Amino acid sequence: MKEKDLAVKMNLFREKSCINKAQMARDLNIDASTLGNILRGTRGIPSNLIIRFLQVYSEVSAEWFLRDNGDMFTEKNVRQDNVYTNIKNKNIDIKNNDEATLNRFISLLEEKDKQITSLLEIVCNKFK
Repeated sequence: MKEKDLAVKMNLFREKSCINKAQMARDLNIDASTLGNILRGTRGIPSNLIIRFLQVYSEVSAEWFLRDNGDMFTEKNVRQDNVYTNIKNKNIDIKNNDEATLNRFISLLEEKDKQITSLLEIVCNKFK
């Protein structure tokens, strides 16, 4: 994959996640002007930065980022999926944890996730 393509993907992720360049530079521990040059495609991307990007933003699929296979994000909200699994498997303590209550709780969490995602998209679009 061309470095310019990786820069485009970094920008795409940044925009989708509402992360500004300054924040991404801090997250990746690099100078903001260096990151700006990389994102514009005027500077190459060192391999250690690619590794750091995928470590810091672990929700980004390495397959998508490096090979253009699959979706941008790894299993959407893997951490949340693990919570749902724990709830379904009754690995956490919920009073009166009958199956119907647990399923309703999971549905409520999923609906809240959708609402939060919608709100984030609205906020991101407002500040573009």
